[in-house]
Amino acid sequence: MKLRFLGVVVGVIALVLVAHDVPLASYISRTERDRLITTLERDAYVLSGKVNSFIAKNDVLARAEASTVLDEFATTNDATAVIT
Repeated sequence: MKLRFLGVVVGVIALVLVAHDVPLASYISRTERDRLITTLERDAYVLSGKVNSFIAKNDVLARAEASTVLDEFATTNDATAVIT
């Protein structure tokens, strides 16, 4: 009888934990994905604002200046920038 009661208690606790943790894990995953996307979009916006005037000139000196700006951004933000 005690063993059966203990089994029921453990089963109820396991059910409550699963019912609580599965939606929580889904929410945390979705939140972290949204945070990462927002960070990437912000970085792209900042970079485009800094480099747009250099790219529009379309000469070698402007591209070198753009490369310098990108290198500074990459070192301060731990980012990788690719211009196509």
